[in-house]
Amino acid sequence: MIELHTVRDALSRIRREYVEMPEMKLTLPQLARLLNVPADVCDIALAALVESGFLEQADNGQFGRPGATTKGELTKSRRLARVM
Repeated sequence: MIELHTVRDALSRIRREYVEMPEMKLTLPQLARLLNVPADVCDIALAALVESGFLEQADNGQFGRPGATTKGELTKSRRLARVM
């Protein structure tokens, strides 16, 4: 079972990375590895950040800030965060 504070920590860490490096574009496995966060926790955090509009997910699976790439490269993911 994934604890809420673990997801909150991941949300905060991911948000900080993208604020510091707004042009960054990484996939879920890359972010999980970079932040040393379990992939399932990272997936929930990323889904929440996409749903809130902080991040967008490209067709190639990369996550980036809205407007950080050429128009049309990123599309909003339809995944919903599943907090257990």
